[in-house]
Parts: sequence; C-alpha cells; structure tokens
Amino acid sequence: MAFLAHERGRKASVGRPSSRTEAEPKNSSRRLSGESVYLEIAALRAFYKFAENEKILPANPAEHLALPRRWKRMPKALSNDEIKKLLAPENPETPEGLCDQAILELAYASACVCQN
Repeated sequence: MAFLAHERGRKASVGRPSSRTEAEPKNSSRRLSGESVYLEIAALRAFYKFAENEKILPANPAEHLALPRRWKRMPKALSNDEIKKLLAPENPETPEGLCDQAILELAYASACVCQN
C-alpha cells in the first residue's frame, strides 16, 4: 500500500525522467531488449488500468504510454532427421494413419506453413 500512497501523491501525467540515472538502476550497464521493454510497459499499463477500475487511482497515468514495435520471429527450420521422423508413418495400416500421412506429405511437398 505504500506504493499506492506514493503514486497518489504524483501528478497524473507521465513524463520522461529528467536524467538517465532516474530511468536505469545504478549498476545497469546494458539495455533491455525491445521485447523486455514491451512486456514491462504492458504490465504497467495493465496494473494502472486495474488500479483505475478499482477506484484506487483517479486516472490512469500509463494510458498513453506507447508500446515498442514487436518483431515477428521466423520459425525454426527442421533438421533432416526431424523431417524423416515427421514423415515416417506411425500406423500406416489404418485408414486414419494413411490419411494423416497423406496430409503431412502434401503439406511438406507444397511448403505449407501451419501455425499452432
């Protein structure tokens, strides 16, 4: 609750720190990655939104914080052994096994990309 009492005393506007030492810990010599900054800001926005909804704070000081752009990651390529294991039929005797094998071979041969 001490944190909330401190925050109530602050102005509602969020500005940039006046010096670099206020923004970083004293022993910090490295920068955070864009993903880490994104997660930190998202957590702050969620916390302040919760505090505003619960009427703990009169306004949300973090509502106008901009999130950095997130980079899309390329999927990891499979090795040759992983491809052979994926395409090897588990149970080719059943109709379901043949259907599963045909779908996998079609996806592999046509370079289909499936997510999840």
